[in-house]
Amino acid sequence: MSIRKAVLADAPEIIRLWNALEAHHRAEFGFGTPGAFAYKKNAASIYKKFLLKQLAARNAAVFVAEDGGRTIGYIMASVNKLPPILVHDREAFVNELLVEKAHRRKGVGTKLLGAAERWAKRKGLFWLGLTVHTENRAALAAYRKFGMKALNVKMVRIVHP
Repeated sequence: MSIRKAVLADAPEIIRLWNALEAHHRAEFGFGTPGAFAYKKNAASIYKKFLLKQLAARNAAVFVAEDGGRTIGYIMASVNKLPPILVHDREAFVNELLVEKAHRRKGVGTKLLGAAERWAKRKGLFWLGLTVHTENRAALAAYRKFGMKALNVKMVRIVHP
């Protein structure tokens, strides 16, 4: 198993994995249904454009995990700006991370996080952060094992029907 920076030719495999990630989000957490996490009708084409921009962006990085020439996972991170009053006013933020089910609990996610962390260090960023659903116990445990800790809890109240 190896980790490498993604290139444009990886887009179809990353999109395949993204579809699996979104299927998981729909099944486990209700994404894609009417309400807070409803998807636009053209979500797949929007995602493809977003991915292509991320692959070309200087302030973003996408890494893929391969096993036997097959893409089994990916991570996407980008630079987020924080309030300018902070000494560390930029962070590396993991937008997406997925490891195929058959390859979980084998260190693939840890290696992908490590690649994002090294990228963040090269960028001079203070921390690597992400958002995870509070009910995603497996992901929470994996992130804690990697050395991450909860810093903030995002609270929401729907204000638009």
